[in-house]
Amino acid sequence: MKLTAPGKFLLRKCGREIQTLCRFSREKNIFNRFLDGNNYSFFLPADTDFENWQQGEPLHEGWDDIAPLMSNFYGTIGANHGSPFAYKVTMIRHWYTDSDIGKFLTDDAGNRFFIVQILNFSEFIIHGEAFPEQTPCFKNLQGSLYDNGRKLNTDTIRKTQLGHTRSDQLSPHYRFNQISLSADGKAVPENTVIECSRADLHWDVDLCLADALVEHIKTHPGEYISPTDPRLPAAAHLEFDFQFQPENVYTIDCKFEFLQDFHAEHRFGMIQHYGTIGFDRHEKLVPGLKPFEFEYSTGEKASADFNRPTVMNGFINANRYFFKADCLDPEDPPRRYIDIFGKGDIRQFGIALGYSESCGITARASADRGDLVFMLPVTNKIYPFAYSGYETKAGTTFTLSAYRQYFDPAASNAAAGYGHFERDGYWFYACFDKAADETLQLPAELAGKSFEITKICGNVNFPASGKIDADGKVKISAGADSSFTLHVKL
Repeated sequence: MKLTAPGKFLLRKCGREIQTLCRFSREKNIFNRFLDGNNYSFFLPADTDFENWQQGEPLHEGWDDIAPLMSNFYGTIGANHGSPFAYKVTMIRHWYTDSDIGKFLTDDAGNRFFIVQILNFSEFIIHGEAFPEQTPCFKNLQGSLYDNGRKLNTDTIRKTQLGHTRSDQLSPHYRFNQISLSADGKAVPENTVIECSRADLHWDVDLCLADALVEHIKTHPGEYISPTDPRLPAAAHLEFDFQFQPENVYTIDCKFEFLQDFHAEHRFGMIQHYGTIGFDRHEKLVPGLKPFEFEYSTGEKASADFNRPTVMNGFINANRYFFKADCLDPEDPPRRYIDIFGKGDIRQFGIALGYSESCGITARASADRGDLVFMLPVTNKIYPFAYSGYETKAGTTFTLSAYRQYFDPAASNAAAGYGHFERDGYWFYACFDKAADETLQLPAELAGKSFEITKICGNVNFPASGKIDADGKVKISAGADSSFTLHVKL
């Protein structure tokens, strides 16, 4: 089956995996495999059949595209992350069986670590007990392991993510209570390619923490239990609503509710991306950030102004955090985090992560967005943050709206230009590094509607009518180093 209809995309459900084929340019489509919040994407020639997606050129292999809760108390937990305080122990032969689950071992400091999972005859997983009065609440292993005073002849003891081996859940510490998918309001059949204009995916999720698992096995020795077993109490409840659209985008609306008190620093962002393949050109764009100095891993010092696309010539030497004080307007921090990739001097595609201007805790009218705006790690990934807290009580809730979108830098004279629908209408953003006259092609269903410009930087001229033409177009004139955000209320 091939993609033919404008304003549509192809979709197939394969168990937990959702596959989509969307128009990218006249020459290329993008085939995307969405699995557990992660994306595996390929360029396909525009006339390629859906079933032949494996012939495509990989552009993104993401195993870390959905953000966990980051806590000083529990570590990075949820989404793709299990407890960072679990250890996989390897021996030539350990002789432990499932009957030993719940047995504790000690380290050189006398700390107790409980056997929580037997992997095979040479490997098993241990986890320490919680100490609520310390941060983090779990102790790291010190030196060797001992069983009732007998030193174990271990080969390796390495930190691991707890729960991958036997857990039948989508991720190590997310417990999925409900998953549902519909397209244009109808249920999606399994393993059938369909054409649609919207697809809606709902997740009902509990976040489970390792201390609940350890306490359970201490009182139920000899019994393996998944870290997301329904018998374990949850620390938080999340409801995700993803909407897939034809513009190589999905939006995310999330309601987050704390089910227990959190007495240490924690933060949440929901969106991130990782794993671009085979592109040597990399530019970053984070509108609204002050220029800053940094150092590459080579020791070379550099400066950057992410208000315009900035070429990254390598990896930075240390994780760098940006707060509201690092923004041009601390009361209006960045909501867009854009990476542009290519080869040589050619920009080939962009990935935009963003938060809503009008919905949830990142809305302009909201005072609930946290002070931490994002983190630029040594890997050159990007971690946008929206919520941050310390003393958070059980029952605290917040809502967060975001999106993830591919766009074509060659589609217009803009270095970055993309649009999509959110709950309250259509949003379009463009950034120009060179002066240009431009015709924006918006969705045909917006023809004749009025638009508003919610933010503008530099010199951009719009039609005096403030309306979209009958063919869905808007003609503008943009100066160099200019940008704007256009909104159509629906």
